[in-house]
Amino acid sequence: MPYFARKYDVTCATCHVMPPKLNLTGWQFAMNGYRWEGRAEQPTLPFAVWTTGRSEDRRSAGLGENYLQKVQIIAGGRLSRDTAYFVEWLPQNKVLIGPGRFQGGHRRFEDLFIVNSLSPTTTLTVGQFPLASQVDTSYRLSVSEPLALSAEVDGFAPSGCRPAVRLEVARLKAGGTNVDGDFYALALPLRGEITLNDQFTLSTHLEGVFLQGYRRRGLNTVGGFAFLDDDRKIYGVVGTYHRGRWFSTLIAAIADGATKNDTRLSWENEYLLSRAVMVGWRWDRQSKTAHPNAFVPYINIAFPLTRWTVRLQYERRQQPGDKQEVIDISVIF
Repeated sequence: MPYFARKYDVTCATCHVMPPKLNLTGWQFAMNGYRWEGRAEQPTLPFAVWTTGRSEDRRSAGLGENYLQKVQIIAGGRLSRDTAYFVEWLPQNKVLIGPGRFQGGHRRFEDLFIVNSLSPTTTLTVGQFPLASQVDTSYRLSVSEPLALSAEVDGFAPSGCRPAVRLEVARLKAGGTNVDGDFYALALPLRGEITLNDQFTLSTHLEGVFLQGYRRRGLNTVGGFAFLDDDRKIYGVVGTYHRGRWFSTLIAAIADGATKNDTRLSWENEYLLSRAVMVGWRWDRQSKTAHPNAFVPYINIAFPLTRWTVRLQYERRQQPGDKQEVIDISVIF
């Protein structure tokens, strides 16, 4: 984010293929607790701002609106040698639900967590964060999330941010970087949500167990996850592949709940046409629905990728009964 670019005197392109999608340097920086070894820190404001305006056309539902969709304030860094923090607060966040009607999650936290390095290969994360970390959808270039991670089972989705405690153990590859190895995580999600509005709720009641394991070699990964609760279960496999300018992600999951029992599949491919232009498409499939298949092409344009960025996203959803177009224009500084 621009705060880190200012702090370490680099550009957004140093850590991102295209914001917010991380390249190898970005993953190494994030997994090192937002610390850049051997690089001097520059004085700067300790946060970044991300604002997004949206033009939305849901022709199948007869909806269309132009509006300020989101304002994010993002901060992160080191609290001590072994402890880092990350905060993503949304004073404005809303989605279109009807003609002139919006559903909002104002003053909520997308991320609010502390991660402590218990040893060189063991970390403890406490706060509110996405449970699925092999593919973190907050780094996506599409407007919408892959269905295989975002579709809920009786109120739970692997990509959702929720209060939790996570213990992660890594077995790093000899001679590799801090992102090369086998990673195993156990997370205990709690019911509720940490916000600064009247929707704040936090319970000590555990909401199941989330298990995750994967092997990472640079930007290539293969692994799986499982969410286990009394009456809800999700099992999934995930693979990511990178070669040159090509990026591909495949996610398959089986969901079993009291009100929903189905399979989900998301296959995403992206190609970097130039430093400023990236195109992509995703195929989503969910069984036991009236129209199980959706095709979602999209394009991202970003510039100047220095210490601030303007980002244009266009996404078109092709699905019987649900055809829509979304254009997002964001300024990140």
